[in-house]
Amino acid sequence: MFIFISKIDRDSRLLVLFVLFSILFSVLSVNKYDSIHSTYMDLGYLAHVINGINLSTWSQIYYVHFQPIMLLFAWIDENSIVYALLIFQSILLSFPIYLFGKYYGSIAATAYVLYFPVWFNALFDFHFDSATPLILLYFFISLLRGRLFLACVFSVSLVFIKEVFLFQTIACGFYLIFFKQKNIDSNIRKITGLSMIVLGAVLFITIYKVLILQFFNIERLFTDESFSWMGDSFVDVLYNLFTIPISLFSEIVGTPKKIIYFALLFLPLAFIPLLSLRPILIAIPIILISLLSKNPEHYSYGAHYTAGIITPLIIAFSEGVRKVVRIFDRKKILNKVFIPILVLYMLFINYYISPSPISKIFWSEKIWSYSYKSYFLTERDEMIKSAISKHIPKDVSVVISFQNTINISSIFLRENILVFPEGVLTKAKSPNFEKNGWSSVKADIVVIDKKRPWFIYDKGCDWIYGKCTNARMANEYLGWVEKAKSIMKVVFEKDGFIILKRNNNGE
Repeated sequence: MFIFISKIDRDSRLLVLFVLFSILFSVLSVNKYDSIHSTYMDLGYLAHVINGINLSTWSQIYYVHFQPIMLLFAWIDENSIVYALLIFQSILLSFPIYLFGKYYGSIAATAYVLYFPVWFNALFDFHFDSATPLILLYFFISLLRGRLFLACVFSVSLVFIKEVFLFQTIACGFYLIFFKQKNIDSNIRKITGLSMIVLGAVLFITIYKVLILQFFNIERLFTDESFSWMGDSFVDVLYNLFTIPISLFSEIVGTPKKIIYFALLFLPLAFIPLLSLRPILIAIPIILISLLSKNPEHYSYGAHYTAGIITPLIIAFSEGVRKVVRIFDRKKILNKVFIPILVLYMLFINYYISPSPISKIFWSEKIWSYSYKSYFLTERDEMIKSAISKHIPKDVSVVISFQNTINISSIFLRENILVFPEGVLTKAKSPNFEKNGWSSVKADIVVIDKKRPWFIYDKGCDWIYGKCTNARMANEYLGWVEKAKSIMKVVFEKDGFIILKRNNNGE
């Protein structure tokens, strides 16, 4: 295969690599889902919401976030939605390999392939955020080719992915104002940049204030753990962002994991992006959101929140490498020495940090969802699927409360969905797309598995080498399991996997 690839032209080689990585990402992510090693939050949840578009109205595109891109999948059969999403994500994350190689060179394409956020975004279930690397790359390429209008179109199109990315649209506007572009008139560039800033701000405010808040009737962003510490409203947050910088800085430096997260973004690229800060401007909004949030998921290097950071940092890396090469050339240090050493370094970091098939994480059993075992269907997985098929009614009106890590379409494609321990003791709110609203329901069936990562709703239990390492979470989870077993009948139990059914008296 490699002999064949070496004999074809560069564009064809890049296309072959795009196809190969599309297949690799697709096979791994689909196998992970089929072997029950994905999670409902967010793969099953998004499939559930998209199915809700079919059952009710298009308004589900702003069910939690404003995501019109979901309409692309509304026509797909419910049994195929998950596979369509995973393959779509794989293609989105693979095509930049071709574009980086064509417009920025082999070293940029190599850096992209080895950059750990690419792998986590490809294998961490599914998120529409995975479209942002490609969209932002087209923004940069359009500017490279002098296509200002096209660059604007791609920048503003981030609104179709998620309203949060409109902050990057605004950053793209500032990028145009402050940095010269070849083949683009300076005045037109600045006017266009200012227009993008205004448009991005107006769109965000409109979507957030009119659509999301009207739908939920609460200021969700300012009532959860993530950003409520910064203010009670969007205006308060903006005001505090610029008036209490010391407090904001203290929040960041006072949380060691945030410092580690920030450093890890640059470490795999040998900190070379810092030699070319211009493209990093477009990554700043996402980096700031992660660093200012009190939600640990937002600054976890293994989550999907790095999607908007990938392209700006790889572009900055590409520009930084060119600067380093020029320095080496002046000192007559052979370029063919520096580049191989850099590639070896990136391979080394990929081995230690990423979940790729060449990584330490992949060949270890330390992390349940990224070990090589998570991509193969075992006898135990077959047992679980068989038990679910046999003991859980096909009737979609039956309410199931299930552990986040038991993500199977026969469970989550129902009228009402509860995530354990919701609905065990008391009624809980569930989105009911057939009624285009909310239902308050108790769980008829509870499905739990003590041998896969324990979850309380969407909060995980720091699952390492098959054990919960968070004592508080462990006690809470096991307490809920005992409560459920005390009021419900066990209809199936084997090797830690349990299906419970509510008694006929409704207790």
